[in-house]
Amino acid sequence: MRYVIVGGGIAGTAAAEAIRKRDREGSITILSDEPYPLWSKIRLPELFSGSVDADGLVIRKAHWYERRDIDLLINVEVTSIDPEAKVARTARGGEVPYDRLLMATGGIAYVPPIPGADKQN
Repeated sequence: MRYVIVGGGIAGTAAAEAIRKRDREGSITILSDEPYPLWSKIRLPELFSGSVDADGLVIRKAHWYERRDIDLLINVEVTSIDPEAKVARTARGGEVPYDRLLMATGGIAYVPPIPGADKQN
């Protein structure tokens, strides 16, 4: 079985870990448009204040994926999914075939229409 997860954030990484626990033989590939393995955006203020270095933001280092036989492809933007051909296409022209696909691309915060919300602070 070929599992492909689009999105290398916490949901995609947790899904890959759960899949690996249930299927030790299948191939798992995470496609992430991020330049690093899973890292904490919440801790960015600590980086800016100097209380942690960039390494302190990393939640999962490359060896974590390697030990679990999970292929993490970073800097990969998925531009389309072809469900009939079962392939994810990338911005660089690559194609990643799959048997099972999980979209874990995160969300966008909803800002209700509040008068003045678009003004400078």
